[in-house]
Amino acid sequence: MLQILEKNVFRSICLLSCFLVVLILFPGCSKLSVYRIQYNSEKEVYEYPLPGMSPATLRTNSGELVTEANFEQFITELGAMNFRYPFDKRMELANSPKESDYHLAAIYSQSVREIKEEDYAEAAESIEKLEYDYPEALYYTDLAFLKGYLNEKTGREEEAGRSYEKFRSFSSRKFSERFREHRYSDPNDYYWQQQKDYASDYLSGQSPQIDTEFLRVIKPKYYFTNLQPGYTLSDEGLVEHSGGIYSASLGTDLSSSLAGGLQYYRNLFKGVDINPEFAISKNMWEVRMAIPVQLIRTENNRFGLKVSPFGHYSNIRNVVTAGERFNVNEQVFNYGVKASMGFYFVQQLSLGAYYTYNYYNADRPFSGSNQMPYLWWDNEYDVSLYYTLIKGLNLKAGMKSGDWVAGFYLTGWEISYNINEGKIILRTEMY
Repeated sequence: MLQILEKNVFRSICLLSCFLVVLILFPGCSKLSVYRIQYNSEKEVYEYPLPGMSPATLRTNSGELVTEANFEQFITELGAMNFRYPFDKRMELANSPKESDYHLAAIYSQSVREIKEEDYAEAAESIEKLEYDYPEALYYTDLAFLKGYLNEKTGREEEAGRSYEKFRSFSSRKFSERFREHRYSDPNDYYWQQQKDYASDYLSGQSPQIDTEFLRVIKPKYYFTNLQPGYTLSDEGLVEHSGGIYSASLGTDLSSSLAGGLQYYRNLFKGVDINPEFAISKNMWEVRMAIPVQLIRTENNRFGLKVSPFGHYSNIRNVVTAGERFNVNEQVFNYGVKASMGFYFVQQLSLGAYYTYNYYNADRPFSGSNQMPYLWWDNEYDVSLYYTLIKGLNLKAGMKSGDWVAGFYLTGWEISYNINEGKIILRTEMY
């Protein structure tokens, strides 16, 4: 087999380092600098900046949000703890998807739907079940507001007031990060802020707004890593990578000389993406283009089907095969298609499969001048199980073109080990 370029992406080191930092930083307490605490005037809470993450909303020992009213109390408590803040107990660390996430999102959605349909008895049962299954929903969802609204509509004014007070004191967002793919469903906390205003009006004896657009029914969804087999970018990925994804690569060319490259991936419009790439060495250069298309993606993300037609133009000056160097000075245009699918058994475990077809393959090699050897690109299939360790990082194990492989898969790239041949696979392939 002859390959134009095998790629090794060094950004893996940076990504894995970030994951290790998160795992090390948040199991316990970290010392805070009072001078770095920031006040969010829109949300009316104090926050603490974190590297590479959204700011942490600060809480007191009782779990209340730190506001201007209790800031001094918070500083006193923090001082008593030698300014060590327990992030692991006061943040929603939802970086590891769980099967129960889908269940929680389903109960939440059901409770809102029942409130909108004025089926208050059923809504009360759903809210109670959500609170029982996920007590932290008080802090990371608008559960207390839903309870207050329900009590208000059923004439229990005192209970409504207490629930609205809890909402204002404890809730830091509308949707939990455990409601997968809904992290950006409340842009800039717009609906959450409406609910705060509604609760404040009720508690002050004013008539709250009649418009209840903040009652949002959500769809429970499975979490998938961006660009894994069967899928393009997730809803979250479209927001986080609105400007596209850049990836640098390094590898060897046909003559085992060092080769470098750069590729780019971004969404063009709904269901259609683009993935150009350029690679170069002293012996050759190559331009690639792929158009990933999301043919099918179920509403809950459980099943995805993707096709990616591609083409690449290679300008080859030298080729070394069987220890012999050939000066070929040849241009080759190859094209093909990659089809892939993904299916989730449970939130953390999925099946991913793909088949890549090249026009110039082992059965139809490219032959240019009489002085050059045949060139071809192997057709390839891969059928593997993917187990999500944390968001964006998966264990991968299965069969690749007849060989057993196992390793890791992140967004657009794979580091695995070919068990049959005893070789390490280092690859970037975003489409």
